[in-house]
Amino acid sequence: MAADNEREVWTRIIEVYKDRPHMWDKHHKYYFNRDMRQQTFTLMFEIFGELKTNMELPAFKKKFENMRTSFFRELKKVISSKQTGSGSDDVYKPSLWYYNLFTFIEETTEPSRTGVDTMDSDEVSQSLELDEPSGSQSLNPKRPSQLDITEEEPAPRKKRLILQKKQEKLFDTAQQLLTTTDEWEVIGMGYGIQLKNLGKHQQVVAKKLMSEVIFYGQLGKLTEESSITLKN
Repeated sequence: MAADNEREVWTRIIEVYKDRPHMWDKHHKYYFNRDMRQQTFTLMFEIFGELKTNMELPAFKKKFENMRTSFFRELKKVISSKQTGSGSDDVYKPSLWYYNLFTFIEETTEPSRTGVDTMDSDEVSQSLELDEPSGSQSLNPKRPSQLDITEEEPAPRKKRLILQKKQEKLFDTAQQLLTTTDEWEVIGMGYGIQLKNLGKHQQVVAKKLMSEVIFYGQLGKLTEESSITLKN
């Protein structure tokens, strides 16, 4: 029963992640917005708290990224088996119970192309630095996002480190450019994330109250004493 409950909680966490493409779609407008990513991780961590563990947010984020890394490793095995196998019976069958829950990020992965930087930040710096999940094989230091269509000789370690530093520099530069989003847009997105997790009726009521707050704010009638009173 405990294992079933843990899977149910993780399933909900992955669904929250899936519903927020700014967390995994590198083409999304807010992909590089640290504040929005942190808000989403905080929401995911709140759901994880139902398991009553002593794990802190940084450790939770690392565990979640380990799960992503394991998914990409299994995905690479599936792709490789499709290329080398003679039929459907030879296609590798993933052993991860959550494999199908992560398939939505499969299309965000690009085959490696010599001399081209795909800058898949989530699959680059995080995956290379994360510890292996217990009981798993050692992780090949190649980028999980580089699912090779044909096997290539691994690049020398020095060359990989130089490439990684360039990727990190590009990531930081892009982040500085894209995080200049208007503060109110970020706040609005944050409220939207919270509203999405309410029930339908609660969403309607919350939108009504928010509209009234804005209405009275436009009239200049809001004060520090303004509040919402709930009837018993």
